[in-house]
Amino acid sequence: MTFNIRLTGIYTPPPPETRNLGYVEVDYDGNIYQWQLYIPNDVDLSTYVEAAADRVKAEIDTKEAEWAAAPKSRTIEDPFGDGWSTVDIQKEEIVKPEIPDYYAKRRDAYPPMGEQLGAIFKGVDSADFQTLLAQIQAVKEMYPKPS
Repeated sequence: MTFNIRLTGIYTPPPPETRNLGYVEVDYDGNIYQWQLYIPNDVDLSTYVEAAADRVKAEIDTKEAEWAAAPKSRTIEDPFGDGWSTVDIQKEEIVKPEIPDYYAKRRDAYPPMGEQLGAIFKGVDSADFQTLLAQIQAVKEMYPKPS
């Protein structure tokens, strides 16, 4: 089995994102994947990409299994009003990185910081604080950390 990963580019997204987006090319047993991963600031890029190799390999394995189990076509409404059409599902629609990742999705879904501080100020026994905890837990369940 061969698995090689190399950084091919980097992009610094606008705020509120605080990480860089790294573009990597992955050679996995002769199959070439164009993958992306978030890279924290102030790290050595090549060291970080090499350290992320096992995670990227696991993500590709998971996506390949999803592709193998998925239907290979879907029915859509014809945009010209001629009824329904069956179209092929391309492998790239399933075997691709999760961008934005759970971290960015969570950040955007959490209650605003002002609401969080207000609930904390009211005390841990307040209804507002308990509501805040429930909202945060719902976001964590909606966007779980990858295993």
